[in-house]
Amino acid sequence: MAVSPLQRAKRAFVIVLQSIAAAYSVQLDVTRESADNLVTSAFRRVAKKVHPDKGGKLVDSQRLLAARQLWEDALRAAGANGRPVSGKSSATSSSQFSLSWAAHFLLLQSGRSSAMPVISEVVHPLSLNFENQRKVILLRDVKKQSWDDVRKQVRNLKGKKPTVKLLRRVYKNFSKKKGRVVYKDKKCGRKPWKVTKGVESFLLRRLKALRCESICTTTVLQRELVNEKGVDLEASTIRKVLTRNGYFWLTRAQKRKYSPDVTAQRLAFAKAVLRMSKAQLRERLSLSLDGVVLSMAPKDPLERQNWCAHGDTHMWRKRCEAASPDLAGNDAYGKQVPLCRAVPLWAGISEGGFATVVFRKSKKLCTVEWAEIVNGGKLTNAIRSLSPTKPRGPWWVLCDNETFLRTAVSQAAHKAQGISLWSVPPRSPDLNPVEKFWAWLRRTLRQKDWADLRAGRKALDKKAYQARVRSTCRTKRAQAVAASCAGGLRKVCKEVVAKKGAMARS
Repeated sequence: MAVSPLQRAKRAFVIVLQSIAAAYSVQLDVTRESADNLVTSAFRRVAKKVHPDKGGKLVDSQRLLAARQLWEDALRAAGANGRPVSGKSSATSSSQFSLSWAAHFLLLQSGRSSAMPVISEVVHPLSLNFENQRKVILLRDVKKQSWDDVRKQVRNLKGKKPTVKLLRRVYKNFSKKKGRVVYKDKKCGRKPWKVTKGVESFLLRRLKALRCESICTTTVLQRELVNEKGVDLEASTIRKVLTRNGYFWLTRAQKRKYSPDVTAQRLAFAKAVLRMSKAQLRERLSLSLDGVVLSMAPKDPLERQNWCAHGDTHMWRKRCEAASPDLAGNDAYGKQVPLCRAVPLWAGISEGGFATVVFRKSKKLCTVEWAEIVNGGKLTNAIRSLSPTKPRGPWWVLCDNETFLRTAVSQAAHKAQGISLWSVPPRSPDLNPVEKFWAWLRRTLRQKDWADLRAGRKALDKKAYQARVRSTCRTKRAQAVAASCAGGLRKVCKEVVAKKGAMARS
């Protein structure tokens, strides 16, 4: 039994609907035999997920809308009673619709929307534009017409009939994936018209302004370009623009340049550690202490997707900007993570594992707050939990050169609890083992945020995120990672000595 154009359009729409729903983890119970109202209801559910403002891809949204429009055109062409209207005019409209449907179907099957590619038409007067190129393929593959019949229905840019030789060449070189003829020469017959000099300079300006304050990806620049200029470019096109201007997706890790004094301090610290035996170092390293500001996933769908996929470890920058202090990620606390998303934590590690000292509401601690924490026994409880065989001091705590740790009030609190501070050299996070644990913890939490995003779950609030951090740090895996980081201090010091004071990468 022959399949009507309406049935073909509905089947094509359901196929596209099911494929996109599977990609976005939306469960559908519709088939090509389902009622129209059920298909429409399923379309609305999928459209909410696919919409770019909800975190979906623009290509998928265009593809879904094109399939929906195709089905609606078929319904209108079929008439109010669901059957083609009799008469000559109805046959003509049905024939025209079949051709239109076939054109859409080829593009939908290839994963492309029916929109024109972001390039101009070919400029040779005897060549075919994109519409006529597609028409050649459709008349040959769908209608099975001869070359002479195809020639009568196709027109070149002059409005005249093309030669059969040209039609054969178009048919041979046509790409169904791209919906046009692929030119061998990159500049043959086409030119970019959306990436003007003004658009390019705008992208570079916004990149320089945003990359120091947030995660600036090509999708962020794409949204900025649409909002400010009204120009919609593909993310791949923006990547090409940035690469052409010397920007690459590189790590934020900077090449630290140490002064001679700091280099001497780093070498002295590393050599002092290497002179200790393993037992002496284990006795000396009661706790490697530091604070960290963990970041919750943003509420905005696009920013949340960027955060879960990339974190804050990479950015668009030039290779020559490796030593730029503005891009090192050491900006002021206000520019790093907003307080509504920040989860400040003070904790430490040793070869016994990981122990939490305190969760804070503010990002920075002051002298009075730290003295209350020490006098309240939170620091000593953390040390005892990692060293149960040594319930009393003296203990040594390896820490950075925070100002509030060196005040008279803090030192008095440390002395009362039997705690002595062991300071690492300035600007030396590689010599504090807890920094490696923070990197692992950030990566693990971001993987869980990514799993939530893919499962369609909402972003956690601060209370739930703190609970996730606690449960993650209590796992055996976290304790093993903490012990490994603390035990690797000797290896790091050997590398620092071998590099004559330069930063270690191990």
